[in-house]
Amino acid sequence: MNIFKRIGIGGRLVVLVLLFGAGLLAMQKLAMATFESSSVGLKERELTHLTDVAISIVKSFHARAQAGEMTEEEAKANALSALENLKYEGNNYFWVNDDQPVMLMHGGNTALVGRNFADFTDPNGVFIFNEMVDGTRDGSNATVAYQWAAPGAEEGDPPDE
Repeated sequence: MNIFKRIGIGGRLVVLVLLFGAGLLAMQKLAMATFESSSVGLKERELTHLTDVAISIVKSFHARAQAGEMTEEEAKANALSALENLKYEGNNYFWVNDDQPVMLMHGGNTALVGRNFADFTDPNGVFIFNEMVDGTRDGSNATVAYQWAAPGAEEGDPPDE
């Protein structure tokens, strides 16, 4: 038995409108998911390129130390100083931590330098710095999604995503 035979024209129109609306909602949801995925991928590529710039600065100081132009300690200090002053997209900054992870340099908040972040978690419970260290231990790139206070924010201010 065909259900449409029992429903009048008005009922059929309502069903068609509901199906059309459901289709539009499904397409919108798919479009938003695709846009979000593309945006995240684009941001990851941008940050990889910015990190490549920072790494090239460090490598240039390392090469100068290897050539005898400065000591290894001078090269490290100069590289950290160069990175500390390096900004992008306005007031965004770089930081450097070692594999413990102790903050060696922070371009947004020098008060964090020397602090060990091994037990630090963001509001979602992500061990940010441990994941970064673990993800890059083999020399590869790693992406860690986390929340951190915006540049210039005071400690305790809500983090950005």
